[in-house]
Amino acid sequence: MSRRASNGSNLASILILGVIIIAIFALGVSLLNQKKDPFGKLPDLPITEASMNGNSLRGNYYKVSGKVEERWVKNQYEGVHLSVEENGAIKPVFIQIPSSLKRPNLERERSYSFAVEVGSGGIIQATGIKRL
Repeated sequence: MSRRASNGSNLASILILGVIIIAIFALGVSLLNQKKDPFGKLPDLPITEASMNGNSLRGNYYKVSGKVEERWVKNQYEGVHLSVEENGAIKPVFIQIPSSLKRPNLERERSYSFAVEVGSGGIIQATGIKRL
């Protein structure tokens, strides 16, 4: 009986297929673990400018993310005091939330992302809220 010559092409193709499968799996895991910015199209709220002269930002839409420090409820509105990091410093931002806005239950010491509009007098009013 004669022996058949073996070639290493089967082993090489199995190794290449294994590497491709591992690469696809790693890419999928990294994409799933990536957090998406819920209001990615909006520019960040310039916190310093909003606190100094918020009226100059009137009519513009922004996003702001931070931790809820305090919340309060008035007749038509709810408000939150948000701690936001800007340039390495923690700064307070006060956001007014209309009662008509659909939103998650806001809890203290939790992080949220807000889409906001700066209204007359520099009042920051939420137009959307997502929990981070």
